[in-house]
Amino acid sequence: MKSILKIITHNVIDKVLLEKEFSSYDDKRPEAIEIVFEFEKAAYSKYPELEELVLSENHFDFGTLLRELQAKKVLSQNDGYYLSQIRNAFSHNSYPRNLRITSNIPEIAQEMINIFRITTTFVSIASALRNRLCGLCGLFKKATVKTDLLNEIL
Repeated sequence: MKSILKIITHNVIDKVLLEKEFSSYDDKRPEAIEIVFEFEKAAYSKYPELEELVLSENHFDFGTLLRELQAKKVLSQNDGYYLSQIRNAFSHNSYPRNLRITSNIPEIAQEMINIFRITTTFVSIASALRNRLCGLCGLFKKATVKTDLLNEIL
């Protein structure tokens, strides 16, 4: 209860809306956990070398994973912060401590889900674009090498 009070900006909170928010939060938790799992699975699939970060068969250190993705420039520090805050909130049955939420009750839990989805989708798209650009750079380098060889021959 304390954690949601830090998000809500109204002095008076309607009891019915608060109950709807808590109900929505409970309904959204399984979805949130699934989204986090899919994000982790995708990260470990794309970067198999990160599997050494797995502490045990049943424990993934999400913070370490985020830091490694930030080190690889796949994830910004800001995006990592949002993902961490939302994941931790749903995992520990609370609301994010320092996350700016623009929705009001009873839509806060849904906005948290939306932020996680948008952030991970954006990261995935940015990573794909980066890979394509690197591939194009490789093609240009090969073309330049061939042109240089052709110039030497001529």
